[in-house]
Amino acid sequence: METTEFSRLDDAGVAQILASKSMRLDFRQGTIPKAEVGLPDSAYAPDVVAPTGDKFTLSVTGGSGTLNAQTDHVRFTTTDTSPDLDLVYYFLTTESLDQYVQLVRDAVTDYGLNADAANRWIDGALKDPGKKSNYSLGDGNKLGFNVGYDLRYDGSKKTQVIIVTVSAAS
Repeated sequence: METTEFSRLDDAGVAQILASKSMRLDFRQGTIPKAEVGLPDSAYAPDVVAPTGDKFTLSVTGGSGTLNAQTDHVRFTTTDTSPDLDLVYYFLTTESLDQYVQLVRDAVTDYGLNADAANRWIDGALKDPGKKSNYSLGDGNKLGFNVGYDLRYDGSKKTQVIIVTVSAAS
């Protein structure tokens, strides 16, 4: 892997991500080796958080395609004894039910999430837009890795959140 093709997660790499408003990750192996992103095996990866009001483009390349998203926060799961980052979380936000529903529909098409589960949730939300719901749509693996959507909808709030997970396909 060329260090210029994908983002690094050391201090200089995070500064570059924030300056360029772009993060590119290589998930073709189902994990991200810490050494390839400038971290020692004993490190925990940093959360990458855009300045308030900003977002950056996240691209995650898998064996069968690339995930592209606009987010303001990316988090990684690992331990201080693992040489890899094996789980990536990022957060999608919207300020309307219509935008939220579109993100869910796009995930069905783009990542292979379960259409029936998505449509049931959408139907319920459209019938009661003021409701509060925590609902997982499970994983799709169309890109060569799993993409999961955890819907955190609260119709009483202005900003709605989807927690997205990227993990190795089983």
